[in-house]
This record gives sequence, C-alpha cells and structure tokens, in this order.
Amino acid sequence: MVPEKLKKYIVYEIKKGFSLKEIKDKLLESGYSEDVVLSAISEFEEKAKKAPGKEAPAGKPRLPKKRKLFILISSLVILLIIVFAAYLIYLKSEGEIVEDVEEITDLNQPREKVLEISSSAYSETDIEECEKLRLPENILKCKNRVYRILAYKNKDSSYCEMLDDSLGRIYEDRMHGDEDADDIQVCKTIVTFISEGRIDDLCNLWVDSQKEQSSGISEADMLLFCKGMFNLDKSFCDEISNLEKKEECNLLIGI
Repeated sequence: MVPEKLKKYIVYEIKKGFSLKEIKDKLLESGYSEDVVLSAISEFEEKAKKAPGKEAPAGKPRLPKKRKLFILISSLVILLIIVFAAYLIYLKSEGEIVEDVEEITDLNQPREKVLEISSSAYSETDIEECEKLRLPENILKCKNRVYRILAYKNKDSSYCEMLDDSLGRIYEDRMHGDEDADDIQVCKTIVTFISEGRIDDLCNLWVDSQKEQSSGISEADMLLFCKGMFNLDKSFCDEISNLEKKEECNLLIGI
C-alpha cells in the first residue's frame, strides 16, 4: 500500500517537470525503502502506458489556405485561453499541494531526533507522538511498536489487531524467522506466551530463530534482549554487553 502523501508528492514533482526516474532517485536518496518507491512509481508508469495516443483521421478533404489559416489562428487563441485558465487554477491549488507535501519535501531528520521522538512515544504509549517523525516508514514502525507494547503490557491481544504490516515487520516479532508469518498472529502468540508466564520458552524459541541474523552478538545478549522486550523490563537491557544492542533494547522498551 502506497502512502497517500507519497502519491501527492510524486504528482507535485511531475507538475514541476521532473521525470519519474528523477523522482524515484530523489526518494531513494531521502531514505524511502526501494519496495515502496518502486510500487509508487509503477502506478504512474502504468497510467502513462495506458494513456491513449492521438491519431490523425485519414481521408479528410483539403481545405483552402485562408480556411486553414483561420482554423490555425482560432486554435491558437483557444489554446492560449486554456493555458491561461489552467495556469490560474494551478496557482490556486499550488498552496494546497505545498501544504500537503511539506512534510516529505524535507525528509532529513537527525537520528538523535528520531530516537528522541520514538522513545517518547514508547514511554508514553502515545500513537500521536509517532506523527512527529517524517518518514512514513518510521511513523508506521513507531505506531506498530506502541501497539505491541500495549499488547504485551496489558496482556491484551486486541491491540495486535491494530498492527499494520504494509511496510514490513520489525524483526523482533518474527519468532520463527518466517518472513511470511502473519504479524498480527505472531503478536497474539507472544501475548499468549506472556499471559501464561512462559517468557523463557518464548525467548528460547526467538533466540534460536535469530542465530543466523545475530552475527557478532552473543546468545546471552540476545536472550537478555528478548527478556527485556517481552517483560518490558530495562534491567535486562542493562546486563547486555553489546552497546548497540543495549541501546536498542532500552529504546524499544521505552517504559
């Protein structure tokens, strides 16, 4: 699913005269995932391919030169009127379009700011706080994490129903390393484990599934990371020796 704001941004850039290739390169440089960009661009490429071409009708009788000149001048006058009217409409709508795409024309947000906003959203379990992020992908991941925290904290799987996996799932919830797993169902399974007090069993399964993806991180650190996440307890994070994993653990818990 392509975010509506992204579509508006592409339309806006096309009006400014940029090609689809230039727009695609600009979005990739700004931090969008390749899948989302290609999906958005492909919609506009399909529309361009389906646009019917104009063919001149055959067999028309030749017109006198004066008649041709009159038709030509009339056509030019009509064309100028249409262009002028379109320009006035464009100026009127320009402000609305700029307002809609203002958030994504400047996508560079310092990592420290992203972490600060995300941490605040997690600690307050505040979905609206996630909207302060600029990249749609970051906003979605932030919201998903808040719903997960609410589900784990309250042992309530109904929060899992709020998850949106349109931009992919965050790896910590892939219990069995299955990228095709249903994210909502995985969330519900985790809530079941937590409700039954089987977090150790849950983490053993999770660590086993992450062995190939956790290069350079010890199994002990991965186990502490998992227990911190699903117990929502930062004391586990403090025991992690890998500094990067410790920082990630503290951020993802947020409480």
